[in-house]
Amino acid sequence: MTASAKVIELRKLLTKKFPEAHAGTSHQRPTFLTGLSCLDQVGIPKGGLTEIVSNHSSQGSGLVINGLLNAAAQHGYHLALIDGQDSFDPQSAGHKACQRMLWLRCRNANEALKAADLILRDGNLPMSVLDLRLNPDHELRKLNKQIWYRLQTLVQRSQSVGMILTPRPMVSSATVRFDLGNAFRLKDLESTQQELIKQLLVPVTRRRTGSPLSSETIATGIREAAS
Repeated sequence: MTASAKVIELRKLLTKKFPEAHAGTSHQRPTFLTGLSCLDQVGIPKGGLTEIVSNHSSQGSGLVINGLLNAAAQHGYHLALIDGQDSFDPQSAGHKACQRMLWLRCRNANEALKAADLILRDGNLPMSVLDLRLNPDHELRKLNKQIWYRLQTLVQRSQSVGMILTPRPMVSSATVRFDLGNAFRLKDLESTQQELIKQLLVPVTRRRTGSPLSSETIATGIREAAS
């Protein structure tokens, strides 16, 4: 076997053993259709973490969750909602939307992160939503930053979607970050929920392109977070 033939054979073996690392040089990642046009226009990456920042209750983060639940019910897949402060109101989404929801009701941020780790490790759900919007800041400050890289590794392994709602930018390994830009008022309650969902403003403030984070990049992030 010639040297060039050996190189070709080696590449084939590496591609077979590490398919994610050799998925091609395209900057386009596989995306997941959420059913929310404001998110789907940008693309929610499979195998990556998506962070949605909402620092005010009137920005419509609850509409995002309800919209995702309705999409799961409509398209027939299950969605995990990891409720960091046990604040979700099922009546706001409706009975039909909740039929495809696995609701994990947590008492604090640390408990919610453990639940997210468990769900993503299992890898059987196409989308998991971790809601930390209402957790107090003293809980969020205590979270070990390494956890974001750990969750990234798990979601990358299963090629599922991990979405995290936060009150401020904090997910250091996020592939895409959105900032909710709405300021809904009392008069907006006259509109239907579907009408309000269509009005959601979700500008992108961070977007990584190319291949998913490599194990070396994740390891570097973990070392930096620990320092």
